[in-house]
Amino acid sequence: ACAGCLGMACLYVGSLYIWKGSGQSSRDHPTTLKQRMTSVGIVSVAAPLLLLPLIQPPGQTDGLDSRISLLPSILGVSLEQGLLSWKPPLLATTLFLGPL
Repeated sequence: ACAGCLGMACLYVGSLYIWKGSGQSSRDHPTTLKQRMTSVGIVSVAAPLLLLPLIQPPGQTDGLDSRISLLPSILGVSLEQGLLSWKPPLLATTLFLGPL
C-alpha cells in the first residue's frame, strides 16, 4: 500500500512537469495552467485503475469484478446517495478551474 501511494504521488507530481517547455514559462501562465489541469485530470482517472491490483476485498476470492465494485466506496463516492456524495470532488475541481 505504501509503495502504491508513493508511486501515485510520483506519477502525479511527474505529470505536472512532463510537458515540453514546462520549465520555461511561469506557473501562472494560462498555457501552463491548462497543461497541468490536463495532466492532473489524466492522472486522477488513471490512479484508481492502476491501484486496482492492490485492492483485496475481505473474505472474497481474487476477482476483477469484486475489486471494481469496491472502487467507488474506497474513493469515498456512494452510488446510493447520488449527487450528494459527489459534491466534495466536484467542488474541488471547480475551485481549481477558477484560475483558467
